[in-house]
Amino acid sequence: MRVLVLAPTPTHPQDYGNRKRIFQVCQDLRGKGTEIHYVHYASETDWRQNPSLAALRAMQEAWDAHYTVPVTRPLHMPPAEGEDHRIDEWWDPAIGDMLRWLFSTRSFDACIVNYTWLSKAFEFVPRGVLKVLDTHDRFADRRAVLEANGLKPEFFYTTEVEERIALDRADVVWAIKDEEAAFFRTLTRRPVHTLPYVEPVRPLLRTEAPRGILRFGLVGARNNINLVNIRAFLEAARLYVERTLLPCRFVIAGSCCDDLAGDRLPSFVELLGRVDSLDDFYRNVDVVLAPMTFSTGLKIKVGEALHLCKAVIAHAHAFEGYAPTHPFHTLDSFQAILWACKEVVAKPEQLPQLEAASFASAMASVQAFGATLAHTAAMRWHLDPGLCIVFDAAELRSGSLIFDHVCDTARYLSHQVPVHLVLGGTLDARPDQDALYRLRQLGDIVALPELTTTDDAVAPAELLGRVRRIPLADLACGGQLALWFAGPPPTLHLRRPATVPAFLPYDAWAMRGTELGGCIEALTACFPQVYLLSRGDGPAVSGVRDRRGLRHIRTPLFFDANQSYAAWMVEAAGRRGQLLLADRADDPRLVAALAVQSRYRRGGEPPMVLLASGETGAQALQGCRLVTLDGLFRDIGATGMAPELVIDIASNPRLNAVREIFERRSIPMIRLFAPGHRPRSVSGAPRLAETGLFAGLDSLRRFVAEPTLARHLTELRGRQNGHRNDPGWALVWSLVAALMAERRRRESEPA
Repeated sequence: MRVLVLAPTPTHPQDYGNRKRIFQVCQDLRGKGTEIHYVHYASETDWRQNPSLAALRAMQEAWDAHYTVPVTRPLHMPPAEGEDHRIDEWWDPAIGDMLRWLFSTRSFDACIVNYTWLSKAFEFVPRGVLKVLDTHDRFADRRAVLEANGLKPEFFYTTEVEERIALDRADVVWAIKDEEAAFFRTLTRRPVHTLPYVEPVRPLLRTEAPRGILRFGLVGARNNINLVNIRAFLEAARLYVERTLLPCRFVIAGSCCDDLAGDRLPSFVELLGRVDSLDDFYRNVDVVLAPMTFSTGLKIKVGEALHLCKAVIAHAHAFEGYAPTHPFHTLDSFQAILWACKEVVAKPEQLPQLEAASFASAMASVQAFGATLAHTAAMRWHLDPGLCIVFDAAELRSGSLIFDHVCDTARYLSHQVPVHLVLGGTLDARPDQDALYRLRQLGDIVALPELTTTDDAVAPAELLGRVRRIPLADLACGGQLALWFAGPPPTLHLRRPATVPAFLPYDAWAMRGTELGGCIEALTACFPQVYLLSRGDGPAVSGVRDRRGLRHIRTPLFFDANQSYAAWMVEAAGRRGQLLLADRADDPRLVAALAVQSRYRRGGEPPMVLLASGETGAQALQGCRLVTLDGLFRDIGATGMAPELVIDIASNPRLNAVREIFERRSIPMIRLFAPGHRPRSVSGAPRLAETGLFAGLDSLRRFVAEPTLARHLTELRGRQNGHRNDPGWALVWSLVAALMAERRRRESEPA
């Protein structure tokens, strides 16, 4: 996997607990073969004022890629409005600029964002990338916790409503301890897992039994929460030791000593201040104390002591997030902690038992840590219930109307359900990167197992990135909402009937000349419900729409064509010349239309001709510019000119999508010689369309001879407006919404 990690703190040097945690997560992932791309938002004072080149070089060497985002706004400001911060109040637009660039140049499997106040980053993460929020701490109601203990609010604090916004942006949430995980589950439906703090387990055991006075160690950073707890504990210890004459020393290390140095401390307290090596500190104390009765987040120093297998005596609150394996791990007061100290002083032979308990707690954290990472990695391949749009990978290119239909459908329906783009067939070994980028923005890309490439030496994963391979039978029977076949599906081998409906957009199928009869019979036998979507009622549709299990919905191929490359090309192009749509080159109606063109055209370019048969050359078409169905809109894009008039003399449904694009962009279209009906009362009467042959040719003559007629019709946008609020697409929307509602109803039912 390739993972992008965003954090407001560096991973080097590891002199703070949050840095250690982020480093261990990244290190563990990298040890499993994951690429780590580390994005550091340099928000801390030392990095803004005097960045360390040695630390920067260490991060560059530690990770596969490292990026530093500069700070472009005031940092760590109090709430702008009200008593608490809004969740995005500390967001820096520079982070968004960096993420936008990274995701446009590289593909990633997952994005880990550290801290809820940076969760806006998920809005820049493309669909299909797993979004993981590592919370580190609970910030909702943090102000109330601090004020209840006589402290002014500090750093970031927010409300439950705002923290819910951050949690809902993620696909999976990591809490640093079970207590916070339980709280987060009350705010969000997202999966929440506990990812405890871990370090490599490396015992710093004493080499000999303690002699003389036992040394109890405390270590803490310089913040108000630590100072209030340590001062309260030292006051309780002073009274207890003076009363019991307990022979011991309390050794304190860390930046908290900067403030404690000004206090009147008992003689049995020793301040070491900031130490160069925490290993030396832990090695020279017999027991580590954690006298914290209130705080937020996890006590990293407890984790350090456990993973060094030091004996630990802790308040129950301080041990939250770790697995207690000894009664001294969950004491309920300072008096209980001091009583435990007296017990150890009186019976130092208990120390090996306490050290073994620390080892057991550390190993429990390591196991929980590994389980959460494994579960999160598995979620990268989990496919949420959604709409699976299945199409041939050969259509993954700009200019393909089938690909335009896929994009338009995905964009329209992704507002209410997850969309999965399922590729079968053969993928070009040099895929259209613009088309691939568009696809990644719309949903998860899934490959059928039979997906191949045009070059046997190139695997699909090299072109698509790490991609799920799921058999079509599993999608049809495995908990998805519906399958949308933007082309004939591969042969279905279902061991049991499908559990989801199938949508068949016939106009997409018709472009590839697919006959509906046999396909419809197979699909209605497999799926509980089949919805046949088509622009009109042609002979192919009329022949199958009465089958059992099939429902016909009159629907254009596109919802609004705003995701259509073809529509973009026509909209941006100028208007010149005419395009003739015909069934085949030897169609006598085409010959007649070209004769009128030749007789009345006043100079200018020869007309373009598009044949539904796919012919690329014919004697009768000499002097015309012949275009293909696949190349028509690329040709318009290359020349910068679209036809100012379309003359439609074809009956083949393969050209329905072309007709629709021109109608949506208000290109005037004349439908000549359409199939008609004979009057019932007159036996042997000609078809009505045949009686209008000369009238049709005369209309064509007028448009050829008077180009201003076509330009006038271009200004009438009635046809384009007629596609808006299309009732067919509205019905599709309601059907998909009903499928999603039914799924949620089933999930909410008790097991």
